[in-house]
Amino acid sequence: MNATAIKLIIKLWHDDCPEDPNGDDGWKAYSFSNRHNNYKDPESIFEEDDDGTYGPDADLQKKLDSGLAFWLDYFEHGQCMWSLAGEGPQCRWDTSRQAGLLVWEHDEGDLGPETVEDRRKDAKAFIDRYTQWCNGEIYGYTIEAFSKCHACGQDEEAEVDFDLPSCGGYYPDDIDGMVIDMKDNIGSDWADYEVKFEEQHGYGLADECEKLWKKEG
Repeated sequence: MNATAIKLIIKLWHDDCPEDPNGDDGWKAYSFSNRHNNYKDPESIFEEDDDGTYGPDADLQKKLDSGLAFWLDYFEHGQCMWSLAGEGPQCRWDTSRQAGLLVWEHDEGDLGPETVEDRRKDAKAFIDRYTQWCNGEIYGYTIEAFSKCHACGQDEEAEVDFDLPSCGGYYPDDIDGMVIDMKDNIGSDWADYEVKFEEQHGYGLADECEKLWKKEG
């Protein structure tokens, strides 16, 4: 069937079972709250000083000094937000300060940035993405193909010469890549199809994808 006679409906949805990014690329976030699945007992990384106070053990202190570990604050008011200590919302009621720890757990040579400041930027990028995962801000799409029935004029499923994919795992900063993947799945004649984006929830993703669809073209 000619592509111009086919309408593609691209349905956008929240990905409700994305892979946990925590630890995948080397950074791993730990929470000091046993309500969280990334809980770590703070007593396991603290030691008592000669004056009776507690602080990071020698290994952790070395990581903190070299940008291989950072204290984390945790904010929760409806949704949650993890941030490097002092950088997120500082609410007296909803923010827990030094509520967790972000640690680089691979070899130091595997971390591209070499200065503490550059490592801080890399750590921030990770913890922002981890927050998006915690809040379910991850999306996917399903492509369906329809054509007009000549007898009744209603839409009916149509056959196309490409696989109709259903793909997820796209973060908010990956939406442009998601649209490119849609076109790659459709093939070189993607522009010949009439396309409509639909979303189950009104979070504005359909409008964004439509703009990117036209822009990338």
